[in-house]
Amino acid sequence: MDAELTEYLKEYIKVNKIKVGEYLIKNKNMSDTISKMKQKLGYLTGGAVNFIRQVRASDVRNSPNSTPKEDLKLAKQMNHSLESHEHYIRKHAPKK
Repeated sequence: MDAELTEYLKEYIKVNKIKVGEYLIKNKNMSDTISKMKQKLGYLTGGAVNFIRQVRASDVRNSPNSTPKEDLKLAKQMNHSLESHEHYIRKHAPKK
C-alpha cells in the first residue's frame, strides 16, 4: 500500500473522529474522492471500500506485534470471515 494514501486515511479517520464499526465512506462523493486519489497514485483497479479494507487489514497484519487474535478481531469488526480477511492482506515492501 502506498504510505502517502495510508497516512491520508489515518488523518481523515482522526479528524472526523471515526470509530471502529462506523462507516468511513458515508456517501458516493467520498468514494469517488478515494477512487480519484488511487488513480493519481497509480492504483487503477478495485473499489474504494476494498482499498480501505486492504490498507487497514494490511496495517494490522504487518505490524510488528501482530497476532492471529488481532486478525480475527478486525475481521469481525469489518463484518467478514477470517477467510475473506486473508484476501485483503497485502505484504508491505521491506523497509530499507
